[in-house]
This record gives sequence, structure tokens and C-alpha cells, in this order.
Amino acid sequence: MSPSAKRNSRGDFNAYTSNEPDFIQFDNSFSLLDDISYSEDVTPPIRSNSDLRPTNNYGRKLLQSCIASGLRICNGRYGSDAGIGESTCFSSGKPSLIDYILSDPSMASYITDLSVDNRTESIHMPVYIELKGRTRRQITTADVPPQEMSENLVKLMWNDTFKQQYINNMIESLDSIFSPFNEALDRNDVNSAVDILNSCFYQSGSTMQPRSDRPRPKPPFASKPNRWFNQTCAFLRANVIQKLRYLAAAVA
Repeated sequence: MSPSAKRNSRGDFNAYTSNEPDFIQFDNSFSLLDDISYSEDVTPPIRSNSDLRPTNNYGRKLLQSCIASGLRICNGRYGSDAGIGESTCFSSGKPSLIDYILSDPSMASYITDLSVDNRTESIHMPVYIELKGRTRRQITTADVPPQEMSENLVKLMWNDTFKQQYINNMIESLDSIFSPFNEALDRNDVNSAVDILNSCFYQSGSTMQPRSDRPRPKPPFASKPNRWFNQTCAFLRANVIQKLRYLAAAVA
């Protein structure tokens, strides 16, 4: 994997993590290491969790895995879930937060929203994350100078007019994708696989208009946060939401 790659992971970890840290605390407060290649751990935003039951074995393993890998828990830190840490599982009378999204700290600036939705067909609620990003006009190789790569970057905006065409392009690309894989890959050539997949998605969306060619919609009115809405208010609101969901599940 490229050193600049941005990683994320998600799923049902069956892990109770409470508000325990998923990073090395006070890592930049000591100068005991002479190794200049050592990167100090960066303190992420405060993580909220409406499920404050004690950390279990899976939770301790998840937290240790985050510390070792550099991934951080996104629940309760970003988007609509910031300051809340909504429960994601309603298998008993006491809702729990066991479904997580993990990501590199460097991805924080790309996260525009994170929320927990509702559904009745499962005891696990879907956790949504919304990311902003950029695509390249053409697949570049490692020998292209960085200054030339930056010139090839362009933002694309989704256009429903081309939805069916995008689907058709994806079907055609996926039908033929296995042949290039067999010809181009060996067991260690992960970068080739990534290039082929990127090309598949980009070519399918090549009919989309560049964002710069479309009128930019006016941003929605952003109200100022209420100064009186503090952590206590957020905790009480999370409890009300949990009880309403549990009541709705019981009635259903």
C-alpha cells in the first residue's frame, strides 16, 4: 500500500469502548526518543459515546488495534454524530454502540458528515459517512512529476441526467475487468489492481461535467451553534433518541 494511501475500516466489532482513548495520550509531551523518524501521535477531536457501559474484551482489542495501526474511531467525533455517539445496535433493552467506522486521522478534513440512520429489518442501524474528494482526469503513473499531477486534478459533480449512462458504463467496465486483472497482476502487484479499479470508475463517470463548468449552488444557511447546548444537553438528547427508537422497535 502506498504510504500516502488513506485507510478506513467499518463493521460490527461487538466492542464496547466507552470513552477510552484510541490513541497514545500525551505522546507529544515527552522528548525521550532520539529517533528522528518517530512520528508523535496526534490528539484527535474528543470522542463522545452514548453507550457508557464498561469496556469489554473486544473493546480493548479494538482500542489497542487503533493505537497500533493509527486508525481512529469516527463515531461521536464527526458530522451529525459529533458530541453524541449514537447507539447502533438494539438487540436488548439497553441499546449499544458496537458498529464503528475507523479512519486515518489525515482523512478528517475529507469527512463532511457522519450519522446513524434508522431501519426496522435489522437490529443494527446503518452508519453513514460522507466524504469529499477529488478525481484525476487520467490515471497517472509514479514517474509523473507532482506538479504535473496537480494540473490533472478536476472536481466532478454528480448529474442525475447521466445516471443510466453511468450504470451502463459500469456494467461494461465490470464485464471486461477480469481480463486486465489476469494479464497485469501478480500476487504482489496491488498498485496495478488499484489503478485498474480507479480507471473503471473514472471512465464510467467521464460523461459527468467538471464542477467548474456547472453553476455552484448556494451553500445552505448555516446557523450559529447555540451556546447553551453543551455536553449535558447532547447526552440527554442521545438518551431520548435511544428511548424513542427502542419504543418504536417494541411497537413494531
